[in-house]
Amino acid sequence: MREGTTALAAFVFQRGGQPVGDIRKVWAVACQAADIEGTLFHNLRRRVVRSMDRAGVSQTVTMALSGHKTASVYQRYPIVADDDLRHALTRMQAELAARTERPVVRLTAGRAVTR
Repeated sequence: MREGTTALAAFVFQRGGQPVGDIRKVWAVACQAADIEGTLFHNLRRRVVRSMDRAGVSQTVTMALSGHKTASVYQRYPIVADDDLRHALTRMQAELAARTERPVVRLTAGRAVTR
């Protein structure tokens, strides 16, 4: 395969297409080399699921890529971060600011009153 290309592999950690013996040992060595010691493999799965969700990748595709078998397990991942909340509030504020005045109809009077 040419450098800079992407391909699907059956195993994340492999040697010659065969799975490595003990994922924990290989993971510890990889984390040490990347200077992220103490990072759990599962944390990366969660991060990828959240990133794909934010990028607009469908739940079905994300589940297939991450290996989730059921939607109930998948739905445990989209943990809301403070940045997510700030972004949502900023978008809502912009939406409200862009609105023009609209008539308000009083039900008892039956006529439009602009506020």
